[in-house]
Amino acid sequence: MADRNAPVLRLENVSKEFSGVRVLNDISLDLRPGEIFGVIGENGAGKSTLLKIISGVYQPTCGQVWVDGAELTHFTPQAARRLGVTLIPQEFNLVGDLAVFENIFLGQEKRGAWGLLDKKTMRAASRDLLARLEVCGLDPERRLDRLSAAQKQMVEIAKALVGDRTKVLIMDEPTTVLNRAEVEILFKTMRDLKARGVTVIYVSHKLREVREICDRVLTLRDGEFISLTDAADLTEEQMATGMVGRELTQVFPPKSVPADEMALSVKNLCVPGWLTDVNFDIRRGEVFGLAGLMGAGRTETAEALAGLRRRTGEVTVNGRIIPPADPGAALAAGLSYLSEDRQGKGILVRSGLLENCTLASLGRYVRWGFLDKARRRAAAGRYVAEFSIRAANLSANLEFFSGGNQQKVSLAKCLDTGPKVMIFDEPTRGIDIKAKSDIYNFIQSLAAEGLACLLISSELEEIIGLCHRAAVLHEGRVTGVLTGEHINEEEIMLHATAVKNGPAACAPGEVRP
Repeated sequence: MADRNAPVLRLENVSKEFSGVRVLNDISLDLRPGEIFGVIGENGAGKSTLLKIISGVYQPTCGQVWVDGAELTHFTPQAARRLGVTLIPQEFNLVGDLAVFENIFLGQEKRGAWGLLDKKTMRAASRDLLARLEVCGLDPERRLDRLSAAQKQMVEIAKALVGDRTKVLIMDEPTTVLNRAEVEILFKTMRDLKARGVTVIYVSHKLREVREICDRVLTLRDGEFISLTDAADLTEEQMATGMVGRELTQVFPPKSVPADEMALSVKNLCVPGWLTDVNFDIRRGEVFGLAGLMGAGRTETAEALAGLRRRTGEVTVNGRIIPPADPGAALAAGLSYLSEDRQGKGILVRSGLLENCTLASLGRYVRWGFLDKARRRAAAGRYVAEFSIRAANLSANLEFFSGGNQQKVSLAKCLDTGPKVMIFDEPTRGIDIKAKSDIYNFIQSLAAEGLACLLISSELEEIIGLCHRAAVLHEGRVTGVLTGEHINEEEIMLHATAVKNGPAACAPGEVRP
């Protein structure tokens, strides 16, 4: 009879090196059956490397891994899965031109007579899984590339729950694109799995959620084991201090004073199926927030402004009217867009740092028909220094970068175009508290230099802490434009749910919805 107190997952002296650089050093752990085990640390602390070793993606340089008493010797995702380890990655591992049900059963397809795919069974099972996750109205037949980021996250979770073989479920930043109601559904699912004896490894930079859901918390710093503590014995401040090795005294920087001159004006913006008569404007030096629940149309607004979606209405950047569905015209007018889908739309993960930094601005480096390689290298080097990007060299491929460093490269790419208006769509998604603080300070520094910044965030603290004003969307319409003391969680949620409809306060020159 199996010992119910025996560890379901055991790591002994696990280390990992890349090109002679040790990124994970001598980690030993025992994880219990039916616990929710938190892992925290700054970007580059070794969290993702640890997860990839446990899930079979990476072979450790040294050390052993056991799952339910069986040693993982062949380090492949398939071998780990056979032992009961399933990973839900931070970046989506889905196929855009397949249906939802096809993605849920990808690699685990059901087959019927003559070995043919049993699509009827997979569709029905997908509906059951989505209902279990309380995902309402998502048709299993719908193409994945038509889903929002939050919906894709729920598909990833459903995919991991196929079958009952999972003993260890790894969740890498699963709540970054979920609103609070969706987080509660996820936590309910995690508690149900725990009650069934499944061990959940939960990685998150949202320390409040880590403390709320986890039983124990492992802290890593620079690839080293720092502590393993019961979550109930930790405060968020203690967790943050353990991650960075020092106390963090200020999260949000002081807000600068915007100018009176309008940098971006949006009038009667419509996107078929998503937005109706959206109106707002942003002054030079202003950080303007865009809030709302999942499906409200925030990202669709950003993509319409950047020329990535068909739209009607008038968009003006520094007095210049931008034609619809023309990304080149938007970029030429000085509008740059940092996408929420970092790996899908922000960077080329299999290309180097240098190529990515200058990807959107190659024309600036052409002289007499030739690329000025020295100027490109100098520009990329400046961004590495300015953003503290951790990279072995300028040719290092971004697929080996941490999420925070990938985000900094994506930001460098946007800034290299010399923008006058900068759109930040979930700029701190999946990055640690120190990298968040760096980005907050950088956004405010851009505003202080006169750039107009549009900030889209699911983190209400970011909207409150960074923005001078904020528009709130509900089902594609602006239900309020808030300023001053009205930018608070209660007001935002009242407008996001359309309990309130109409601007609470407006600055001079603002277009009312």
